Amino acid sequence: MKHKYLWLLVLLLVVVMMTYLGWDIFMLSPYIQVSRLTKLWGYLLVAALVIPSTIVFQTVIQSRYLSPGILGIDAVYVLIQSIYYFIGKRLFGELTPNSITGYFFQISCLMYFFVLTLKMTKIDWRVQQQEILWLMTGMILSSVLRQLSTFFQILMDPNEYLKLQRHLFPTFQGLSQSLLWVATVVAVIGLWYFYHQRFVLDVYHLGRETALSLGVDISRKTPRLLSMVVLMIGTATALVGPLLFLGFMIANIAYMLADSHHHTQRILTGILLGSLFIVGGQCLVERVFNNQYTLNLIVEGVGGILFFILLWRKAGETFANH
Repeated sequence: MKHKYLWLLVLLLVVVMMTYLGWDIFMLSPYIQVSRLTKLWGYLLVAALVIPSTIVFQTVIQSRYLSPGILGIDAVYVLIQSIYYFIGKRLFGELTPNSITGYFFQISCLMYFFVLTLKMTKIDWRVQQQEILWLMTGMILSSVLRQLSTFFQILMDPNEYLKLQRHLFPTFQGLSQSLLWVATVVAVIGLWYFYHQRFVLDVYHLGRETALSLGVDISRKTPRLLSMVVLMIGTATALVGPLLFLGFMIANIAYMLADSHHHTQRILTGILLGSLFIVGGQCLVERVFNNQYTLNLIVEGVGGILFFILLWRKAGETFANH
């Protein structure tokens, strides 16, 4: 992808951002100005957290068809929310899942779950078969957590269950504004780390054997990269709820647009595309559809269609090679 297309994406993003804020924003009341700027800040943060971490995850796992959700991040999030609404506020007090303390508790559970899967499999990252075993272990444990969440939801008071349902689906309109500063710090640290590891990621893209032959310490680098992926995706989940297809969809579109395997260019393209999609989509939802639909509905629909298109193309290529 030439740099002029990157500038075109930047120009489009600026236009979409100004359209969302309103071209007459300086004529509006301070309350509306702060409200729109805060939401815009949150939307850009979600793109900066989800898209780079998905691209890095797919590079490390070497599959464009998987997303970090396979690590069980959404399952841990749903279980924590279910336990909170099952036990009630009498025991938790002000420790709501969307508070700063609740955020650190949730991230601690996610990291513990991540380390637990590593300990159970005792994985050697130099062997791809063990990597598949680790992913399957994560999927099985995620299934157990989902069943445990269902157990709590069945026993739950109906009124509390209705409250819980509002937190089990991603909502860009009601993002958790109390976590914006923490999420900003995580996004800056994560992006800096991925930029620092950009050449290692470029070598990862060439294949595991090539990376080993070129001297990349896969046994040390891979857990660190995946830990940062878990931290960033967990933070985005705490902001807007579990996102299934957003990172997968934008990352694959970024691969199509970028004409290079360099991760600096891929991640930058992905962040611009993700920001454009989220801000533009939310602008359509609020101004055109009058909030009758949610952006999540559009993301899940388009992402699901793209997923089947990629599978269909992959099956066609496999059939042609045989």
